[in-house]
Amino acid sequence: MTPKNTYVYIDSFNLYYGILNARKKKGFKWLNLEEWLKKIFKPTHYNIQKIKFFTANVSATVKDPQKPVRQSIYFRALETLPLIEIIKGKFQRKKIKISVTDDVSVVAKVYEEKGTDVNITTHVVNDAHNKLFSTAIIVSNDSDLADAVRIVSKELKLEIIIVNPCRYGYPSKVLGKYATFTKTARDGQITSSQLPDTLTDSVGTITKPKNW
Repeated sequence: MTPKNTYVYIDSFNLYYGILNARKKKGFKWLNLEEWLKKIFKPTHYNIQKIKFFTANVSATVKDPQKPVRQSIYFRALETLPLIEIIKGKFQRKKIKISVTDDVSVVAKVYEEKGTDVNITTHVVNDAHNKLFSTAIIVSNDSDLADAVRIVSKELKLEIIIVNPCRYGYPSKVLGKYATFTKTARDGQITSSQLPDTLTDSVGTITKPKNW
């Protein structure tokens, strides 16, 4: 059997909040994406040629001023993996009204990640039209991606697989409706696919953040 040419599209925040940070435990976040995906999809069946990692730069908070530092360290670690391409959207600040009581409300400023679903949709459909893969794998449980999944599977007649990273939530029915098939991320595959505690790149040594 000839392995299928495969591209992977990862919704990083869905992955992070769905399972990597869901249990607030060590041993999940320093994830080697290449190794993890090869445990789910055997290289004898799927020849993964590109892993597109869709994300955005986070901002420091009063409670966690080191958050962007840890993220940038992880990005550096990912960039040592030959198949990874990091594609960034952005966080956009917006005002929301929060009701405290029936008579009292406050206005708060929050950051909302923008662009990931649009970027994934664009890349998946464009890569499919350019015949870059015979199989696409999307790591997300975001139903906003349903139309892209439908186009690739129903109109372009290509295999498209969904990996649901939301370990403790229900899988999206609309994604499952159009996907060739779906899988759910497993704790064991993640904890056994961690990067080494230290790596090196052209800048110097990369050290795994504390408690990761």
